[in-house]
Amino acid sequence: MRHFLSIFLIILLIFLCGCTEPQTEIQLVAPPTPTPAVPTSSPSPTKEPEPVYLIGTVSKLEDDFSYLREKAAQDSQIICGADIGAQFVVVSSAGGWARVLYDNAFGYIESKYLKLNPELTAAPVNKTYIYVPENQEMGLVHYKYNGKIKVVSTTYNEDGQTKQRVDVYTQSGTLLAKDASLVLKKASVSAPAIPAVVEDTQDTQTPAPEETPAATPVPVPVPVKINIKDGSITLSEGIELSKEPDFDIGEDKGRVISEDKTVIFYDNDWLSAAEFDIKEAKIYCDKGVIELEDDYYFIPAMLKDELVDVSHNSQDIKIDMLFAKDENLLDKNVYGEQVCLLQKSTLEKLKKASEMFKKDGYKIIIYDAYRPYSVTVMLYEKYKDGTYVAPIRFGSVHNKGAAIDMSLLDSDGNAIIMPSPIHTLDSSSNRNNKDMSEEAKANMDYMADVMKECGFTTIKSEWWHFSDKDANDYLRTDHDFQTLLKVVYE
Repeated sequence: MRHFLSIFLIILLIFLCGCTEPQTEIQLVAPPTPTPAVPTSSPSPTKEPEPVYLIGTVSKLEDDFSYLREKAAQDSQIICGADIGAQFVVVSSAGGWARVLYDNAFGYIESKYLKLNPELTAAPVNKTYIYVPENQEMGLVHYKYNGKIKVVSTTYNEDGQTKQRVDVYTQSGTLLAKDASLVLKKASVSAPAIPAVVEDTQDTQTPAPEETPAATPVPVPVPVKINIKDGSITLSEGIELSKEPDFDIGEDKGRVISEDKTVIFYDNDWLSAAEFDIKEAKIYCDKGVIELEDDYYFIPAMLKDELVDVSHNSQDIKIDMLFAKDENLLDKNVYGEQVCLLQKSTLEKLKKASEMFKKDGYKIIIYDAYRPYSVTVMLYEKYKDGTYVAPIRFGSVHNKGAAIDMSLLDSDGNAIIMPSPIHTLDSSSNRNNKDMSEEAKANMDYMADVMKECGFTTIKSEWWHFSDKDANDYLRTDHDFQTLLKVVYE
């Protein structure tokens, strides 16, 4: 009976559903869990968002910097340095090392140099500069001359002994060395004849009127000619020379001598009248050893290398290094990236110029600054031009970081009119180019006047080139941009 009743009710329900309008579906949910009443005046507490990044800030240094390494080990390759305040995203930390993110790559830094803080803000963008360790070493500074020198000799007394002093000058009168010894390897010496010393044999009594005094013999003048080759005398005319084996070259002073210790010396007057045509020689003096060639002499000096990153030390100078692009004189990127380095004091001079240009509404743009010596070699091998490309023997002032190739931008950021495009290797870049416009000449002269006032010199062949007047203070170097240390400072 109950079974029959159940079937009947189901049939009735189906019948009724088919005879009525469709109804909205009702979702059944569990009843809410009762919560304690909260006063309406107090808002519901909100959950604090979880920190997104763990930031490691450099708080201590190993020496000049802290270092990011390829592996968690002190002897691992250094990726970069980091200044106080530099920040990295810390991925993990274990064994006294933190694994951090740097320029989309990972590295390791010792945890003891970091202060860790959770941060909600975005990950830091690492800013870097190029660091070159300061260096000093002895070197030679070359100067051009005509290969001819003069020697002045004097005598003086010291400790009861008569000694000889030799001073050496260029033919034009530049003093090369005081109280020195001149040692000849390849040279020629010429002078007027040396007066003969003749003993006076005349009677001191007044001769009788009828007597005629005896004639005094007069030597025939013979000009002096001396040739030295490979340190030995090959020709000696008009003079007798002898060796002085006890003379210590490099220690003793007061001689003009060949490398085989043949003394080229007669008296003070003769030396002052003699002309020395030098192909190869050395002067030993208190300055050290001055080397002489037929076109140049070389003065020893303590030279320094104090290169600094221009972009890190000045915000008012635009940098557009042409050799960091594919379109340049070498038709390829040889710098790798926009690296602009100058000597510290050269940059100080340039910053002074920048302030002067800024007052007139202009901004400096640098197209080249420090240029590794190897790049100068590449330029010379391609162009072999001593006018527009520096010869490889002495390199370029750019190799010292004491020269700038530059122009000026106006207030709208446009390069002002100059005699030619930058880095043209023809007469259109010359400062005396007759085809330049009046505007180009005025701009060129204005830029040169300011740069000269701030301690730079110009060259005739390139309107864009300026050299630090103190360029001889600096070392010529060949730093590899790819291996120089990058330092994170933010």
